[in-house]
Amino acid sequence: MSKSNPKGKIVIFWFGFFLITFTAIKGDVISAPPIPPTSIEGEAPWFGRMNVRWSDDTLDEDGYYFQYRNLPQTDWITLSTLNTTIRDLELNGGSPTQTYEFRILSFQGDETAASPVAKVIMPNSFLNPSFANITYETPFHFEVKANNISNSENITYQASPLPNGLTINKSSGIISGSVKEDGFFDVLLTATYDSPSSVSSIAKLALRIPPQSSTPELISPIPLQELLLNEGSITLNLGNFFIDPDTRKAIKIKTNKGDMVFSLFDKATPIPVQNFLDYIRNETYKNNIFHRSVTTNGLNIIQSGSFYISDNKLNANTTSNPIANEPGIANERGTIAYARTSNPDSATSGWYINSSDSPGLDVGDSYTVFGRATQESLPIIDSIQKLSTGSYSVNINNQSVSLNDFPTDDGLEPNLTTKENIAVVENILPLKPLAYEIISITNSNIAEFSISSNNTDTKLTITPTNLGTTSVQIQSTDIDKNKINTFFNVSVFTSFKDWALLNKIENNPEKYLLGYAFGESEKKLEETPHRSPNIETFKTPEGLKTSLSFYHRKFSKDLNYSLQYSKNLNDWEEIWNSKDGKNAENVLNAVEDENFTFLTITQISATQKNSDFFYRVLVEYLENN
Repeated sequence: MSKSNPKGKIVIFWFGFFLITFTAIKGDVISAPPIPPTSIEGEAPWFGRMNVRWSDDTLDEDGYYFQYRNLPQTDWITLSTLNTTIRDLELNGGSPTQTYEFRILSFQGDETAASPVAKVIMPNSFLNPSFANITYETPFHFEVKANNISNSENITYQASPLPNGLTINKSSGIISGSVKEDGFFDVLLTATYDSPSSVSSIAKLALRIPPQSSTPELISPIPLQELLLNEGSITLNLGNFFIDPDTRKAIKIKTNKGDMVFSLFDKATPIPVQNFLDYIRNETYKNNIFHRSVTTNGLNIIQSGSFYISDNKLNANTTSNPIANEPGIANERGTIAYARTSNPDSATSGWYINSSDSPGLDVGDSYTVFGRATQESLPIIDSIQKLSTGSYSVNINNQSVSLNDFPTDDGLEPNLTTKENIAVVENILPLKPLAYEIISITNSNIAEFSISSNNTDTKLTITPTNLGTTSVQIQSTDIDKNKINTFFNVSVFTSFKDWALLNKIENNPEKYLLGYAFGESEKKLEETPHRSPNIETFKTPEGLKTSLSFYHRKFSKDLNYSLQYSKNLNDWEEIWNSKDGKNAENVLNAVEDENFTFLTITQISATQKNSDFFYRVLVEYLENN
């Protein structure tokens, strides 16, 4: 019976030294040899990563010892003790071109049995950093440097996938160009050497590209909205029509010094952004403080996200597991990034804002920058940065702790009771990238319009009130106050069924269809059911022409009018159709009142004198509409 196949992770220190981690295994001691895994496989897809997988269809062991040796070493070293659910391990670290062997030792009590051996050769490395700072539509030049242990004269370089706009010179290893898209590109670098015994260099290069500043865009025009007068409201999701290319996720940091708005780089740093939004959802940042402000040694930051005020005391934020460091975006003025310790992969809830460019943070392992402030937010950042700083002893989790570079308004100890002299993050809230406003309505009697928002969508509600058409102008504004306007039309129609109900026609309403189509007279419907078309003949330079005038009900979706003629009352040809509209070539006149258009239509070509023609207006009732 096969078991589940979850993954485990183990870290290997560079140069082949392993960090040994153990998982406690509980069970009764049984002195019977277990059946070991029947197969084991290993691979090193790039330098610094090895994957080991094995198969075991038995349930007779208490656990596994995961063992390794690096050749020509002969003794096995136990790297970790694993429970029996593990079938897959990811190992980080290792030395260039080193050969490693792995095996699984099943144990049951004091008895053990070994699996077959998996051999893995670690690829050669590269000498360049594992990331590069890169900016949208800015010339980029990066030299890939292979660790040419074999001293080969010829090296062939490859890099994939590269963002649109970048290419690599296969001989020199130089990646250059001007990138045309934002996002995260986990580029696999390969260097192949001409020496027969050489091991190729394979490694990862992280390219994280923030979006270029842009204005809102219209994805597609808002189409004509057609509503029946009595059918109720309709809603449009405005997010289906508008987009802000440079901001898909945004936040508002509410402080006692003012509000700051940030665009988050969800494509360039998706995991850090989601981590931050998770803390926001859990209200981790409510009543946090800015506990650090630094403007020295290439650092210009204000820092928060680690401590909150409760009962006039400071408490450390409850945090989730640390996330991996994702460097590659420069610490420029207005950017927000994760704070961490000397361990690059130690960031939890703490964050900082760069009040000015901080080049000192872009060296070495750098930091995870995951968003940028709007221009309107910069003065708020500056006001906090300008506060006096000092070293103060504060109570955190009921322990006295000294905090350096603590900003206060008056240069005195932080007052956690009144909060008057400290900078407080009152809360951080998700913010929609676009706001919407109704700018104009040409005829407000036709329909009522309202805009509402929830956590995910912004919707426009349209409620019909009268027959007719109106033009509506909607304005979309992004967090940087860039705007875009669009127009669309709303037409409100009636239906034959609604008309019959309004006129209290309950029995055999189809009898009065022409009254609905052409309009009732001043007399009762029973006496004069409708107004008949008028026919006139007139002379033109081309000859005699005939015109027909009739009433066409406006704002009706369930009727189609067709003006037709015949010479024998059997074969009819169409002269005009409702779909041709009132601007068709053979429409001589169109006079509109509240409910009807009085149309006068003629044949385009003249007719012979004494020719007999018959005319009719055919009204088609489109009941499904």
